[in-house]
Amino acid sequence: MSSFPQSSKGLSESALSQQGQWSQWRLRNRSAIHLPFFARDPFSGVGAQITSQRFTKLLALDSSYKRNAKNQNSEFCVLEALESKNLGKNRYFDVLPFASTRVRLQGSEDYMNASNINPLRNLLLLPSSGGVSDSDSDSDSFPSPSPFPFTSFIATQGPLAGTTSDFWRMVREQDVRTIVMLTKEEEGGRKKCHRYWPSSSSKMDLGDGCAVCLVEEVPFSQSKIGGGVIRRTFEILRVNEADRGQAQGEQGNFQVVQYHYLSWPDHGVPEDVDEILRLVDEGVSRSLSSSRSLLFNSREENGQDDGEGLAVPGRGKDRTEGGKVIVHCSAGIGRTGAFVTVAAALAYLRVFFYGPLGGMESLIDKGGSGAPSGGGGGISDGEVDDRDDLIFAIVECLRSQRFGMVQTLQQYRFCYQAIARGVELMKSSSSPSL
Repeated sequence: MSSFPQSSKGLSESALSQQGQWSQWRLRNRSAIHLPFFARDPFSGVGAQITSQRFTKLLALDSSYKRNAKNQNSEFCVLEALESKNLGKNRYFDVLPFASTRVRLQGSEDYMNASNINPLRNLLLLPSSGGVSDSDSDSDSFPSPSPFPFTSFIATQGPLAGTTSDFWRMVREQDVRTIVMLTKEEEGGRKKCHRYWPSSSSKMDLGDGCAVCLVEEVPFSQSKIGGGVIRRTFEILRVNEADRGQAQGEQGNFQVVQYHYLSWPDHGVPEDVDEILRLVDEGVSRSLSSSRSLLFNSREENGQDDGEGLAVPGRGKDRTEGGKVIVHCSAGIGRTGAFVTVAAALAYLRVFFYGPLGGMESLIDKGGSGAPSGGGGGISDGEVDDRDDLIFAIVECLRSQRFGMVQTLQQYRFCYQAIARGVELMKSSSSPSL
């Protein structure tokens, strides 16, 4: 395996200068995180065997979280979620946010079943303005601007009728400009998510001086992203301005884009890997500190084709700067966890193998056994310990921030499959850069 650089030597002086607060880069307690060889085929043979073993290890971690769930001094405490005033705000009583990572709304009624997620928190040592030290290792936020093209997430449940206003409060208070919805409103005859948005002919009063209206609804089948996704643009308005019919863009108003993916079954995996990668690339890239695609070296910022037959509609057309991305399914752990894992792994590989901290190397080493080789573009052809397995490391990190993230073995395996395909697209995109 090739080792990652452990200091700022991987970046030019000009690049460091452009990035302001970032003084250097270093990995915490490891020098090589890779995708293991079985990422090529995690659903059968040795891949199925190893992924089963590693997922079992992840499940074992849950017992320690459960033991501390009612310990007020533990970061995994969930007692706030169990208070009588908050209990009815939880869609499922066994999926509760940890006290240390839960999103806190402003005001006295601050509870929301939602968790702040930094999926690379345990993989990267984040520098402070004074340089890197061990004391910096617990930092939860990425300095801005940064050479790392990433954003933070909020993982949450599908809103209930009684938590819809709280959901939109969270959107406003957390500066959210992108929502990824991975569930249908009903599945198998059961309600999975309340329709928390208005129809095209009305606006929804949020009850706190604001309203939300639907500006546009476009099926992605028209944009070549995939027929399983609907793209909605909402505008959040001050009620008095909305009543006067003020045009969009007035002070205090802003737009939010929702990507509603309809083809991911509960507890299952999508059939179309490329469609999920397009969704990650278009949805998450809207909120990156860099306007570049995660997957492609975009040749046409506003075009439909990035050269590999995988369209990226509207690239650059409605780009936002920064901001968190809300991802939710029904419980906010299974499909949500898999989506965040794929997005985080793509960003990580983009930087360390196809960005300023690494060069374009061979995509996938041939073979599948023996000692690790010296290249691989992030995929090793030899044994990789679970602690140096990129997907395992990310999912382990997610589960320490929200209980049960990546809920099933099939979803866990899908993460490997999707990232292996994503790496192929990175390489075929002719030396992409940030």
